[in-house]
Amino acid sequence: MRSGEVIACHVLQEGKAEIVNDVQSDPRYIQPGENMIHSLICAHLTTQSGTIGVINISSTNPVEYTAQDLKLFTALTSQAAAAIENALLHENKLREERIKSNLERYLSPQVVQAAISEKGAISLNPTKRNIVVLFSDIRNFTSKCEELAPEEIVMYLNEYFTQMVSAIFSHQGTVNKFVGDMIVAMFGAPYPLVDQEKRAIAAAIDMQRRIATIPVPWIRDNFATGIGISAGEVVVGNIGSPQHLDYTAIGDEVNIASRLQSMAKGGQILCSQSVYHVTKDIFEFNKLGTVTVKGRKKSV
Repeated sequence: MRSGEVIACHVLQEGKAEIVNDVQSDPRYIQPGENMIHSLICAHLTTQSGTIGVINISSTNPVEYTAQDLKLFTALTSQAAAAIENALLHENKLREERIKSNLERYLSPQVVQAAISEKGAISLNPTKRNIVVLFSDIRNFTSKCEELAPEEIVMYLNEYFTQMVSAIFSHQGTVNKFVGDMIVAMFGAPYPLVDQEKRAIAAAIDMQRRIATIPVPWIRDNFATGIGISAGEVVVGNIGSPQHLDYTAIGDEVNIASRLQSMAKGGQILCSQSVYHVTKDIFEFNKLGTVTVKGRKKSV
């Protein structure tokens, strides 16, 4: 550590600018390398948020810095501190905008804003959480694809996904992933939601209604969607390898929602008992009784 650096530490701690015209006689002086310092001025860099550092000028020749020199130097450091603060604010704003832009691909704008306002309180590490999982899939999509050129299918899917994602976001859901024409959404992750079962069903109804009003006749005539919804405790968070991670949910309720979706007819929404119990006084249901879903010994 050089002499100027030791004195700078003192200025940083005390928050008061200093002139040292005889550095070698100063008790804080430490013999530096080849360049011997004789005089220096040191001042702190202070912003509205507090002191962010110090800056000094030094001379290897004997110089008698004056109070006027110190006044000019502190004025310059004030301007430097303001410039640094503006640069940091701009950098943080750009970073926040990048994070916001990425999050808005998966979360509703309201949830994104709430997440950013939490200042990092939301963890993406795998953890157990009670959430609602929604699976949506177009019936007989593969056979429909045979009727059109690939670029037309992509165009129709993009229009379809735009409407479906909008419906999910409007009820503060999270789009987990797309698998072909299938959509997987979550309600209650990564940000807790009040009435998440109600929101999931409302989103599903909205999705079905939007298909009927999409301004593309071919989509209205050919895209019939089955939806499955289940709720309960799952493990949710970043899951995968060090090279590739996905924010997703793992657990029995995810499998149930997937199986219910595969059983649902076009235009139908199937909900598990856990969802029904919470929302039975809000929506109208038709009971289908107990069913056995693929890959699960216990009936649903």
